[in-house]
Amino acid sequence: METTEKLIRVTPQELQAVFDRLEAEQATRLAIIGPDVQLSADPNDRPESYRGQQVFQLDELWPGLVDRVIRLRHLDRLVL
Repeated sequence: METTEKLIRVTPQELQAVFDRLEAEQATRLAIIGPDVQLSADPNDRPESYRGQQVFQLDELWPGLVDRVIRLRHLDRLVL
């Protein structure tokens, strides 16, 4: 997975495809933030924990998130 820093807003339905891609690519990093989090689009203004990776922002809460995240076996860094 490319490490271009982007803030990508996704629906839970779109996030399913993201997880499928991350799993296939054996991604090691993942950052997901909730719908009420305010995060600058400028990567230089982000907290250190988000730097160097794409950040997915849910447009609504997704109750199945934890169950799906734990299936990503190659993660060594997860920011929620």
